[in-house]
Amino acid sequence: MTDQETGSSIGRFFARWWWLFLLVYLAISIFYQAFLFPSLPGGTRRYHFETDCYVLEIRFPLALTVASQPGGEVSQPASFWLWRNSTWDEAKCKSSVLVAISPAEPIDLVWLQDLKEGPPAWQLDVTPDRERTKPQQTFVYLAPQEDIPSHANLNVTVEGNIAGRISVSLWSAAASGWFRLTNLLFGSQNLALVTGIITILGGIYKLFHDEQERRKQQQKEFDTALAEFEQKATEKPEQIANEYLDLLSKIKTWGFSQAQQERLRRKFQDFTRQFPQGHIWARALRARLAQELNVFGAETFKASTQRQPTWMKLVKTKRKQKTQSWPEVAQSETQFLSPEQFESLKRLLQRDGSPSQDDGSPFQDLSSLLRDALQVFRALGVESRPFIVRQIEQAIEKETREARRKTQAERLTPTAPRFPPEISDALKTEWFENGKAAGHYLLEELVKKEKELHKALLEWEENDPAPPNGILPPFGLWGNDPVYETPTDVLKLFNDSHPRWRHPFGPRKAEDDPRLPLKAGRNDLRPVGGLFWDEHPLWQTILSLEPCFITVSRGNGASAFQRMGRHIRRFWGRKPSLSLGLSLNGKADSATLWHNVERALSEALRRDLVEDPYWLLGANAFVQEWVVSFFEHVYGNIWRLSSRLQEAGLPEEETDLVIAALHAAAGRNVYQGAAQFPELLSILRQRLGEAARYRLRDDRFEVLFWVELKDADFTPIWLDLMAECGLLQLGVAKIFSPEKTLSPKLRGAFQAEELTWTEKQLTAMLQHRFKQTEQSALLEEMGNKIPHLVREARGSPGRLIELGNRKLQELARSMW
Repeated sequence: MTDQETGSSIGRFFARWWWLFLLVYLAISIFYQAFLFPSLPGGTRRYHFETDCYVLEIRFPLALTVASQPGGEVSQPASFWLWRNSTWDEAKCKSSVLVAISPAEPIDLVWLQDLKEGPPAWQLDVTPDRERTKPQQTFVYLAPQEDIPSHANLNVTVEGNIAGRISVSLWSAAASGWFRLTNLLFGSQNLALVTGIITILGGIYKLFHDEQERRKQQQKEFDTALAEFEQKATEKPEQIANEYLDLLSKIKTWGFSQAQQERLRRKFQDFTRQFPQGHIWARALRARLAQELNVFGAETFKASTQRQPTWMKLVKTKRKQKTQSWPEVAQSETQFLSPEQFESLKRLLQRDGSPSQDDGSPFQDLSSLLRDALQVFRALGVESRPFIVRQIEQAIEKETREARRKTQAERLTPTAPRFPPEISDALKTEWFENGKAAGHYLLEELVKKEKELHKALLEWEENDPAPPNGILPPFGLWGNDPVYETPTDVLKLFNDSHPRWRHPFGPRKAEDDPRLPLKAGRNDLRPVGGLFWDEHPLWQTILSLEPCFITVSRGNGASAFQRMGRHIRRFWGRKPSLSLGLSLNGKADSATLWHNVERALSEALRRDLVEDPYWLLGANAFVQEWVVSFFEHVYGNIWRLSSRLQEAGLPEEETDLVIAALHAAAGRNVYQGAAQFPELLSILRQRLGEAARYRLRDDRFEVLFWVELKDADFTPIWLDLMAECGLLQLGVAKIFSPEKTLSPKLRGAFQAEELTWTEKQLTAMLQHRFKQTEQSALLEEMGNKIPHLVREARGSPGRLIELGNRKLQELARSMW
């Protein structure tokens, strides 16, 4: 007999004799409830205790089981009643009493009240008699433990005095499990349910058999589709959300069960947990949505500029509804956007590019529209830029027409501004000042078609030379707070909430003083401006795009000039460049040189990504693969790089885009070492130059090597090695060295200078520091001492700062 025939025979027997199974089950259930259950943990025993003041009655379970949460089918709760006895004396007895129960043996009990674990003690109110007492109830269980005895005694105390004992049986974990299973099968609460199930099974067996065959076929189809989904998700994690939505739509159309749909959802959630960083699983979905929005925006713009028949307008309306509803389905199923980002997207679609005139000023609403656009751009990436810019263009055009209509100036004179000033003010505030790199990136695209806005952007750039440097210490060139110790009596001189920042001298080493850079943007909340004196005759030479060899003695400002040059010549600086900082010391060899060069480039690119990730996000796949391959070569893997970027201050709103892009380009291995470094640098020069072109004040975008040679004895060897490796031909070298000698073959390659200071220059630098820290009164106090300090410094700004610190300490001691 085959397995199929055996199954059919069993099915026919069950369909005929199902009532016999029902009778047997009823008999067993009744016997269990009538004779067995009361003597098991389902039964209780009553205890009566009496003290000088109180009568305590406890109803306690016969046996305690191993469990972690209450359930009536497992055990009954312990109940407590407390009332006055016949000798009650109001002067001696209390109206509220602490009753506690503790094991006499070392066993671990769990006391649960309202599904929460609590102590085995209760504050009970004393009532006049038993009838008025409301019981206090709690569930008691055994915690999982080893060597559980069969019985235990529990001490009952009233106000710390033992009133008596309770004896209970203790069941092991295995016995407790069997009891729960038995009670589940034969308890009264399940009797009607199981009876009904048996009855229904006998009546619908045939229908079930036919349905089972259909489901087998359906399950086979579902398993095949699910296996394909798993394979695609494993091979391309960035496609997980996209593939999931497509498959979910198909299985709903095919009529698959809710259980199968739920299984697919769980599988999708498992994959999202495998790739939590950066929402990698949603990268393709974000790109897909951006593409849909671009098509929708183009059609909307075309419809607004051309006359169309009614039937075409109906088609466009349906497409608009679909475009607006599709993101809601994707969001509800995947949560690929944050709630704030999704709300911004909905408002952007509902507004259809035009601000609402219902609430307040239209330009105030334009500001809100610009903020929503920025939020959506940061959520969907550079692919969404055409849609966003087109929406803003339409809004600006409508606002401009409305402003002309109100002023009755339909025809503009040649000198009249095309846009009302309120529009440029909104763009400047929301995108240029508050939008950081994302706002600048959108502005660059917006102003391509509007010369007036382009002119305004250039003016904003001139007035605000650099956006805020968001790099967090210790990943930037400086820390947050000046790194030096100042005596308390000196700090009192400045009488300020930020005395270290108001100090006109401070750290001798430039790398320890974050007060050197200028303030950059209104988001920079430093209490003082930049302390760096930029009027030294060599400063413009150092800052230029020409190679130079600077001879500088220790303490003469090499670190300050080098770090400020790298700061201003960074990608987001006032003079955009790719700046690499090298510090070379000791014996020269090729491996050490290339290790330092690669590390310098990785640090520079990491800082550039924190300040502006869009130069990489907007690059083609070829550039992204080269950059990511280089990062993998330096850091080992993408996840380590992701952590370092976040630690360095990568904005939270752009983290998903950056990490997903890094992951998508990982694993290509195009960069394998120093042999590919020139090609990588050429790629970076071109890409970063394209990204910075509207901010460039020089004729070209360059790579600058800021090299600090520590040891004069090894300076010629390091220079020759850099020349032999071809490093000096890859960019503009700014070399700071204590040694004046250049080899004959390199003398024509550099402009040789010596960094020295006259007393007049040191005085000007010192006056600049007092002015920037707003210490004019202190300058007057030290006025007659300044020339002496300058002379004693002997041409060294580092020594001058050190002497100034000492002089302030002497001044403080004389005052306090």
